[in-house]
Amino acid sequence: MAKNNRKRKNIIKVIATSLLILGSCLLLATGVLYASSNPTIMTALNLATTVKPEPFTELYFEDHAQLPSKVTSKKEYAFTFTIHNLEDQDVTYPYEVYLDLGDDKIFLDKNTALVKKDGRKTVTESFRVKDTIARTKIVVNLINKNEQIAFWIEGVGK
Repeated sequence: MAKNNRKRKNIIKVIATSLLILGSCLLLATGVLYASSNPTIMTALNLATTVKPEPFTELYFEDHAQLPSKVTSKKEYAFTFTIHNLEDQDVTYPYEVYLDLGDDKIFLDKNTALVKKDGRKTVTESFRVKDTIARTKIVVNLINKNEQIAFWIEGVGK
C-alpha cells in the first residue's frame, strides 16, 4: 500500500507540474498574441530591443601639428583634411574651403567628395596669400552637415 501511495504522489506531482507548465505556456502565448495585436506595445518592444546605429561624420585635419600658421606672399602652403563617413550609407559631401574675413569669405575651393560607407576621403588643399594678411581663419565646411574645422594663419612680411 505504501508503494501505491508513493506512485500516486509521483503521478500527482507529474500532473501538477505538467499543468503548471501548460498554464504558463498558455499565459505566455496569450500575452504574445495580445502584444502582437497592439501596435503601441510592438513599437515599444521594437524600440527597447533594436540597436540603431547613430550615424555621424568625422571631419579632421591630417597632421594638425604641421598646419601652416605664419605665411608670406612668396610661398605656397598646403594642408590636408579627411572626411570619415560613419553614416551607415554612401554619402556625397559638398564642401567648401575659405578664408574667413568676418563679414566676407575668400573661397579657396568648393567641391564634392563621394565617401563610401565606413570609408575615408583625404583632400589636399593648397593656397597662396597675395599680400601680408592679418590673423585670419581658414575654414573647411561640410555644407550638408553644417560641420566645420578651422585653423588660424597670420601674414609675416613679404
